Amino acid sequence: MKRWNLLLNVALIVLAAVLLFRREQQHGEEQTRLQERMEQLQSINDSLSQCNSRLDEKIADYKQKADSLQKLITINDRKIEKITTIRNERLAVIDTLDGNELYSFFAGFDTESAAH
Repeated sequence: MKRWNLLLNVALIVLAAVLLFRREQQHGEEQTRLQERMEQLQSINDSLSQCNSRLDEKIADYKQKADSLQKLITINDRKIEKITTIRNERLAVIDTLDGNELYSFFAGFDTESAAH
């Protein structure tokens, strides 16, 4: 009986050692997979960071171009206002002319006409 008891204890110890070894092996494999996955994710993260940096540079470039275009729009708007003001002033002057003055005003213009 003592032999069976000793044999049973040895068998349990061997079984426990095998299970513990197997568990450590699985844990090691899982750690390896997790490490590989973490490296993959880090690589993806680095790639995305580089892409984000390039996009930030493009955004800054586009903002600068937009500011430059806005300045040109402002300049052109001022030119349009100035031309409109000059035109309105000239029209106001023409409106005050009488018939003879209008004739003199328009007689100074050359017109292209076909011979009849």
